[in-house]
Order: sequence, then structure tokens, then C-alpha cells
Amino acid sequence: MIAPALLLAVCQIVAAGPDSTYSSVALAKMVDMASQANRRVPAPLLGYRALIESEVALLVNTPGGADGAVAGTAAATTEAAAQIEQFVLKANWARSGVFQQEQVGYRARMLGPSISALNILPRPWTAPALYGNRLSLLFGGAPSLRTADTIRRAMPAVHPFADDRAEFYRYSGGDTVTNIRISADRSIPIVLIFVEPIVERHKQLMVFAGEVYIDGTTGEIVRLHGRIRVGPVKQSAASRLVRMVAQVQEVGYVDFENSLQQGKYWLPVWQRLEYQAITSFTEARATIRVQSVWRDVELSLRDSLTLVAAGDTLGEPQYSVRHALAGDTSSGWGSWSNDIGALTANASARDFDDVAPPEFRPDGPAQFRWQARGFSDMIRVNRVEGVFIGVAGLIDFRETAPGVSLRLFGGWATSANTLKGGAEAVRVRGPWVVGARAERQLASTNDFALSLGGGGGNLIGSLFGVENYDWVDRRILSASLTREFGIKHASSLRAEIAAGDDRDFSSQLKHGLFGGDFRPNRPVTRGSYVRSRAQFDIGRNIITSPLASGLGATLVYERGSGALDWQRSQFQGFAQQMFGRFIFAARVDAAAVAGDAIPVQQLLEVGGNEGLPGYDYKEFAGNQGLVTRTTLAFLLPVLEKPLRLGRLVLPAIGPQLQVGLYSGVTSATGSVAAQLRQLDWATTDGWRSTLDARVRFFGGAFSLGASRPVDRTGPWKFNFGIGGAL
Repeated sequence: MIAPALLLAVCQIVAAGPDSTYSSVALAKMVDMASQANRRVPAPLLGYRALIESEVALLVNTPGGADGAVAGTAAATTEAAAQIEQFVLKANWARSGVFQQEQVGYRARMLGPSISALNILPRPWTAPALYGNRLSLLFGGAPSLRTADTIRRAMPAVHPFADDRAEFYRYSGGDTVTNIRISADRSIPIVLIFVEPIVERHKQLMVFAGEVYIDGTTGEIVRLHGRIRVGPVKQSAASRLVRMVAQVQEVGYVDFENSLQQGKYWLPVWQRLEYQAITSFTEARATIRVQSVWRDVELSLRDSLTLVAAGDTLGEPQYSVRHALAGDTSSGWGSWSNDIGALTANASARDFDDVAPPEFRPDGPAQFRWQARGFSDMIRVNRVEGVFIGVAGLIDFRETAPGVSLRLFGGWATSANTLKGGAEAVRVRGPWVVGARAERQLASTNDFALSLGGGGGNLIGSLFGVENYDWVDRRILSASLTREFGIKHASSLRAEIAAGDDRDFSSQLKHGLFGGDFRPNRPVTRGSYVRSRAQFDIGRNIITSPLASGLGATLVYERGSGALDWQRSQFQGFAQQMFGRFIFAARVDAAAVAGDAIPVQQLLEVGGNEGLPGYDYKEFAGNQGLVTRTTLAFLLPVLEKPLRLGRLVLPAIGPQLQVGLYSGVTSATGSVAAQLRQLDWATTDGWRSTLDARVRFFGGAFSLGASRPVDRTGPWKFNFGIGGAL
């Protein structure tokens, strides 16, 4: 009997070795307990009914920072929502695996024209429970766009506590990280287990990598936080070519939290699915973020356990979902528990930095990739450059020089017949960012646009001779220091010193490619200077993508000394709040420029899309200016279902009645008045105001309306708008 016991002990030692499935014998026992607990739904639990409120957001981490910020850092990028859709689902789950969902509520907000997220998320995006040998997740599998669909997932994820887990995973950890107090005499220890997949064995399946928090007394899952690795899927030759050329890197994340129902059953309370992708085309990181909240949960329990069979466990997942589309007779939903955009505003792509794959982390060997700061560094069209085509490459030194990256970029402007480009370097240490940049830059002189910098023009508008931007040919050499604040790094304090040289353009296009006459580019005062600048941002993501309720502000002071001399102070503030079906938004821009001979490109310009829609583009100018914009919209309770056109799903027509008051004033002090007369420009000569009334459609993506001055007699001016920003 001694030999078998000795052999068993040796086997246990080997199992607990550094190359084994578990990092310790105690952890192996803990995982085995969790496997037993999560293999079968608790015997008394037959299922549940609930309302699930989901928010689906399409976001882009864009290079939307101030002029001079170094791309690739939070100081130069903003996580902006391009569209947000909210759904309410009536859910009915049974222990047999059946999960029925019916959409009963929908609303959307769009920054511009887009299709519904239902086109890219055709499958149910919630997991009703975390029991079983396989997890039913959104990632992978063939899609279905039918209104009602029963789905058996084509590519399930291997549950971290599956019976065959040893084939796919390795485990470490096992420490108690916190205690949840349920009552005065009961607390539950929460144990953290780290799960890492075996790389060579995950083909044709999805596997989980990350953290699992379990109930230390029962082994049931409390939280899953990690990433999903997807096995190879069939792709067309064209798709493979695009992915190869664009060097697409992608990753899927999950963060599922359970709550204790009736003190016994760990069931979903909040779930987050996130897909992130980066390409060589742009610094921007595209993100699809799906967050769901369970409420009004009603459990279905057995009256007796005497008839429970030994094999009574969770069956193969069979999900059905019915989306309410245009033409359905159900009424609009009014019992929303969250404002649209609230869940998105409280989340960040950085929430998954701790479980990101190596290529998304700041550690690891140095790597090079073809990647531009933004799409406009690769291709843009405007009247001063014509068509610009460029290329860019980034070296991320990572472990070789932690936090240091270097980017080179350049291209050819066809109409200007010149080479343009530059280089930038950055060093990131926690919240501190040190940057340097040398560039020949296409700089915008627009003062009261949505952001404080230009983006190379409007590609579509430029083709038709419509371009509401004016430009400076700027050479700049700068160094900056930034201190970031907040979880989303949406607030920052930045100081910069730069040497610059501004020039005008010797020639420009007269006509768009498909017709239309361009306006002449406004004059530029030539000269060199040394520029110092300080900028404070708070809520930068709210200003850049104003789809959610919130506050944002930017305060800037800059001084130029040399052949060009000026001082400039500027403030921009934005506020938005939803009240039921009402949306209130307000924005204020104020600026003042001082100097003995202020460069023309530093003067303030107002009118048209620069703050006064009832007047012509940049009809007024000055060296002091204030613009206020206030709108109130009401979401009509009609046409609130997504619209299907064949296999294409569009957001609901969702008409919104909006009225807005836009006011502005400019003045000229000192020698600026004579300068304006020489340019044949004029101040507002007091306050100018415009009343704007319009109807918005498709989440605000399109609008039709009219505006007219209210400070004087004037005709109504028809307006067609694309986009929902102030």
C-alpha cells in the first residue's frame, strides 16, 4: 500500500510543478470546485425573466487633440462616439439553454450618416448565464440578419472551468482579493484566478484569457474580465488582401459581472463586450462597445427537488431574438433607466489594458508598423493642395526604451506640386507626456469649429467646390509637456514652445472635380515667430463627440513673438443634458487677440457654420469675439423602430423637432479697425442673432430646416445639415 500512496504523492508534486496546468495543488482544488459548481445550473433554478437595457456604441480614438499635441498619446487623441444606439430587450431564459429576447425599446444618436449596429451585430450580444462547458459570446460564427432567428453558436468559447479545460488553459493565482458582505452575519470571500490559454491548442475555437473572480464558498463565477482569442475563420480572398495591406490588428474583450439573486444564485447584472481594431491607415482605434444592464429580474424556481434528474443541466444554447422594425405596431418605449450615452461615457478602452494582448501593450520588443496619425495624413483633398497622398511609419520602442515612440510621415501635394511631411517623437511616463515635432503643416484658421484644429478639409465637399475652411502653409518645430488627468485621460494640462513660419499658398484650385467654384483662400500674413502655448482641457471627449450628456471645456493662452507678434486667449465650453424626450445643448466660444500688428490668420471670424447659420460664411471679423449657441430638441414618439431595406438595417427615422438660438458679437480695437477696412471685412457692429428651426432624422444624422436673423429684418435661409454637432 505504500507504493501506490508514494506514486500518488509524486503525481501531485508533478501536477503542481511550474509547467503544469495549475500553479499549486490548492489552486487545482479550487478550480475543480469551480468546475463542479459551474457545470450545472443550481437545481432549484428553472430560469428567469428580465429587462435588459443595452447600449451599443461605435467609437473612434481619433487624433483630435490640439495643434501641436503628439499623436499616439491621450493628449492628442480623443475617444469619440460616432454613433450610440440603445435597446431594451424583454428576456426569458430557461435552464434548458433557451434564451428568448424581444426588442421593445430603441433610440439612437448619430454624429453623421451611418447604418445601424444591427448590421455588424446581427447575433444576440448578451450571455444569459455563465454555466456550462462552453460560453455563448458574440464573437465568431456565421451571422444571421433575420428578424427572428434561433441560433446555435457556430464557434463557442471554451469555458475556463470546462471539463476539458486542461487541453486549453493554464491557471495561476487563487488568492482571496476581497469580501462581499451580504448581511450582518454573512460575507462571501472573492477569489481571483488567472487564466491563460495554451496558444497552440485554440484553433477552431474561442478561448478566454484573463481574470475570473469566483465565490470562494461555492465556486460560482462572480466576474469574468479578459480577452477572447478567436480561432481562424473563413475569409474571402478580397478580405484577406485588405487585412494584409491594412495590417489589421484586432482583439475582443469581455467583462461580465454577476450579482447574487435571492442570496443563492449568481446571475448577470452587467455585461460588456468590446471589439477593438487598429490598422496601418490611421492612429485611430476603431471600437465597438456593447454594454448591457439587467433589471427587474424575476426568478422561476422549482416547487420541489424530488424529480430533479442527475443529468438535468444546461443544454446547448438556443437563442432567439426579435428586433422591432419599422412597421411594427408596438408603441415607443419610455421607461429608460439610463440616458443615452451614459454607459459609454463611463467606460474607456483603457479599462482592458491589464488583459490586452502583447501587440496592444506598451511592453515587449520594439516594433515597427506602417501607421499614420489620421486618414488625412494618407489622403486628403482641398483647394490649396489638390489631392495629397502620403505614407507614415511608427517605431514603438517598448522595452528597448519604455514609453518612447517615433513617427515619420510625408507625402506629395499634387496641385501645390510640393513634398510635405515631418517627424514626431514622444515619451510617456504614467500621466506625463513629453513630445517633440517637426512638420510642414496644413493648418486651419477657423476659430469656432467643433474642435480647435483643422483636419485637412472635407473630402466630399472639396470634390464639388464646397470647402468651409481656410488654410495656412505652416512650418513648425515644437516641444511640449503634458500632464493627463482622469481614468479616460479626457482632461489634461499642456505647455508648448515652438518655432514657426507661416506662409500663404502661391496657387489654389478654382473648381471642384465635379463642378462648383471654390472660394479664394483668405489672406495670410507671412513671417516667422516663436510661439509659447498653455492649454487646459476637461471633458475633451464630450466636446469632440457631443452625443452623451456631460460638460466639457478648453482654455488656451498663446503668445507669438518675432516677425509675427500676437497674444491670444480662447475659451470653449459645451454642456448637454437629456430630460426624458428633451435634449438641451449649449455651447459658448470666446476669444481675444492682442498685438501691435496682428497677423491676418490670427483674427477672429464668425458667420455661417462658424456660429451664425443665418449669415454668410465668415461674414464678420474682429480681434474680440463671443459666440453662444443654444438648442432644445424634442424626440417625437413616432417612427422609432430601425428601418430595414433588404438585408440593410438603418437607424430609426426618429424625427426630432429642434429650435436653436445662435448669437455672436465681434469687435475691433486699436489698429485692427483700419486693418479690417483694408481687407474689406467688418465687425458685427453689436450683437447678431439667428433663430434656427429644423427637423432632424436618423438619430440627428440629417436635418432640414431654415434660419433667419432676429436682430434685423431678413429672409429665411434654407438649411440642410449633415451631422448633429453644434
